[in-house]
Amino acid sequence: MTDRTSPPPDQPVRPQRTRGERIAAVGLIVVCGAMFVQALGYGLWQRNQPGPGLFPALVSALMVVLSLLWLITKPAPRPSDGLLGAAVAAEEAAEAAEASRIERAGRRTIVFTIVWALIPIFALDKIGFVLTTTAYVGGMLIFIARIRWWLVLPITAVVSVLVNLGADRIGIALPDPFRLLWLLGV
Repeated sequence: MTDRTSPPPDQPVRPQRTRGERIAAVGLIVVCGAMFVQALGYGLWQRNQPGPGLFPALVSALMVVLSLLWLITKPAPRPSDGLLGAAVAAEEAAEAAEASRIERAGRRTIVFTIVWALIPIFALDKIGFVLTTTAYVGGMLIFIARIRWWLVLPITAVVSVLVNLGADRIGIALPDPFRLLWLLGV
């Protein structure tokens, strides 16, 4: 009597996606889909030239497609060279199993990163590019990289203002509901 879950001995074992990979793919689809919808709100074209939402819409649409492909495809089977290939495959499987165990601190980092990624999605239109980018990048550097806040926040604020100023100078309108560039006199 044979086990129904294993393939016949003459067929190679086809690897499956792990639950974590499927969850990650669905999460990427949701986040990138939300980014695509938000990019459409900025407008793809303005007066016969690319609008501020064109590039984010293209990137997020590409990410949705790639995430869907990741979700629905199976990993390619590894070629085996007899006994040596089986030994290498067994060693790689043991290394992968050990690497897939995520420590508690690692889990907290992953959850924080995913939750923190929601800030730009929901805050960009409400508080603008400069404040959103300062909070997002600053938070990542403070909580993930463990860099001191008094060093991170001024640098991220200055870089965010410079990026916003550069985008404004080349004609890309970034959200600025508080008119921070005007208040700064630039």
